[in-house]
Formats: sequence, C-alpha cells, structure tokens
Amino acid sequence: GLALIGNPDTGFTALPPLQVDFGSLPADVSPILAFESKTGPENPYDNVRVVRANLPPSTLDQMRSSAERLFERLSCRDYARFDFRQGDDQAIKLMEVNPNTAWSAAGKLALMAGFAGLSYPKLLKSILDTASVRVRTTDAES
Repeated sequence: GLALIGNPDTGFTALPPLQVDFGSLPADVSPILAFESKTGPENPYDNVRVVRANLPPSTLDQMRSSAERLFERLSCRDYARFDFRQGDDQAIKLMEVNPNTAWSAAGKLALMAGFAGLSYPKLLKSILDTASVRVRTTDAES
C-alpha cells in the first residue's frame, strides 16, 4: 500500500509504502486481507506481518504517479491509501482505494507514518493541517 497526504492543488506527501507478508499463512488460505482477517478472535491471519516495502525506485514512482492521478480523479481529499498488488509478472495492479482509511494508532496509515519517522500525533496533525489549508483555500475562492 501507498498513502498520500495532501491535495492536487497543494501537492502530496507520499508515506513510505508497506507490504503484507503472507509467508506465515497455511497453503490453503488465500493471501489477501479479507474481512475475516480483521475480525474473529483467532484466525490464520493472526501471524501475518506488515512491513516496510523494499521496492525499486521505478516501481515506487509508478505507484505514486498512479496514486496521485487516482486521488484527483476520485475526488479524494486530504489523505488516502492505495493498495497495489505485484503479480508474478512483476506488473503493479491497483487492488483498492481507501479514501477514508482508518486513523487508528495501530492501523496501516499509522504504520506507514512510522516508517517515515512521523509519530502518531504528527500524522494526525499533518492530515488536519492539510484539511485546514483546503478549507481555507475553498473559502477564499468563494
């Protein structure tokens, strides 16, 4: 996944990407974080790890460029997370856009901020500051 904070008119900050390590899943369990992976007291996804993605710069550039275009086309505001999957052919494909991803201190957005050295309070402040600039700009144009 790749998260952006910002808006098309003021620019974006991309948080370092994360990847889900499905290596601990049993062979008969699909390597995707479905609803079942986020609910239930015990499930095979309990040992799935989320780590900072180690991607070639060209792959990261492709993901960021796609995310920025999608952010604008889908009218996202202030922050969003974009989940990609890299196939066996190494092609990067969009899986889903999360325009209102969770603000949880244990969530993926917070983990990505941590990869960038941003504390949880600083992540929240960054999103709120971005929203404030957008609102002030919109009010000034009205």
